[in-house]
Order: sequence, then structure tokens, then C-alpha cells
Amino acid sequence: MVNRRSSPGTEVKSAKKPRQIGVAPSKTAAAPLDRVAARSKSLGSGVAELAGASLKLYGELARTMVGLSKRDVPAKDPRFADPAWREHPMYRRLGQGYLAFCEAADRLAENNPNWRGRARNRFLTGVLTSTLSPTNTLLGNPAALKRAFETGGVSLTTGMKNMLTDLVHNKGMPRQTPADVFKVGENLAVTPGAVVFRNEMVELIQYQPTTAQVCERPTLLIVPPVGKYYFMDLAPKRSFVEYAVSQGIPMFVTSWRNPEA
Repeated sequence: MVNRRSSPGTEVKSAKKPRQIGVAPSKTAAAPLDRVAARSKSLGSGVAELAGASLKLYGELARTMVGLSKRDVPAKDPRFADPAWREHPMYRRLGQGYLAFCEAADRLAENNPNWRGRARNRFLTGVLTSTLSPTNTLLGNPAALKRAFETGGVSLTTGMKNMLTDLVHNKGMPRQTPADVFKVGENLAVTPGAVVFRNEMVELIQYQPTTAQVCERPTLLIVPPVGKYYFMDLAPKRSFVEYAVSQGIPMFVTSWRNPEA
């Protein structure tokens, strides 16, 4: 530090200490510990909830096995529409146990305090419980067993044939309907319209109005590139486009061109 001589009447002020910027070391060191403590508390709470739900589920399963469960197997559920789920003791217990498991899984999915976490948990829980449904197996599906006996096993061979066809021609995904049932322009996408613009990427379809007067502002529906333009115009009485033009709404819909065509 260089000392400077002061002129008469001038007072020399001492240099101030540099000001410390940031968080105190004690607080900085305590922050990770606070986070660890919060996570440990959350983990402990989650383990306690899981243990409580497991005990409750085990108790319900024990009552189901001895025939003391009061849980109903709903006939409104298409999977359990067959009367055997309520009349046969083995299938009734199987259905009651499965529904008890679904209820426990749904209850755990709702324990997440974050709404995004709850939505994710609901989705994953739905996939899990649907996959584990007993009706996805032959022995766990009384309706499928009855059908096999009635047809002398023909239903089983037909099902195996359909499965092999889906594996070879539909990337393993099960078909809901035959591929040749729906034809565009005949029983699919039949709302009248015309292409008013076209380039190498997209076509723009304008649908014909069905009312004497129409709204001043049209509606433009930009469909996803991976979808078909008629996903909103499936069939008469089941078409958003048909309903829109019947209400006087001018409709324009994009149709993306297939790059491989």
C-alpha cells in the first residue's frame, strides 16, 4: 500500500475492507444437508405409505382367498361381463383380488403432491393394471374358454392366425378391424370438399358449406404430419368437420403429402 502525503487541511481516510459477496459459509454448507434431510423425509414418507398400502392389500387378498371379501366384480366392465366372474368361486376370487390390486395401485398413484407426477403415475398405473388383467390370458378368461369349447377349438386357431398376421403385417400390433373395411371417399371422409392449394409438402382442403350463411372467420385445422387429414372426418354423424360446416363454420384442413409416395 502506497502512503500519500496529504496537503494541509486534508484528512487521509483509511481504505475500507472489501465487501464480501455471496452466501455465508455456514449457510452454504447447510444447504446440501437440508436437501438431503428433505429427500430422506420424503423417502421415509413414501416407504411408510407403501408399507401401509401393502398391508391393506395383503389383508384384502387374505379375505378374498377364504371367501370373506365383500368386493363386487362389476358386470358393467366388459372384461368381467361373463356371469362366471360372479357365479364361479375361483373366478370370483380372481376378479376380487385383481380389483383389490388395482385399487391399491391407484391409491399409491394419487399420493404424489405434484400434479405432473400424479398424471404420470396414473398413466403408468393404468398400463400396468391393464397388462396384468386376468382376461389377457386364456385360463383367466372364462368367455374365451367357453368360446373355445363351443367351436371345438376353432376360435383358438383363428386367434393364433390373427396373431401371426399381426406380427408379420402389422408390426405386432393387434388389428381392431379388417384392413379392407374402410375406404376413403366411400364410408370414410365423405364430407364434400375440394383441394384449393397444393405444393410438394401439403394440400389444403376447403369443405363445402351446407348453410345459407357462414361465419366471417374460417377455421384452419392443421393435422399432425404423422396423422391423416380425415381423423376429424371419420364417418357421417361421427365427424367434427361435418358438424362444423352444418353450423356455418368455414373449414380448411391440411393434408400432408407422403414423402415416400
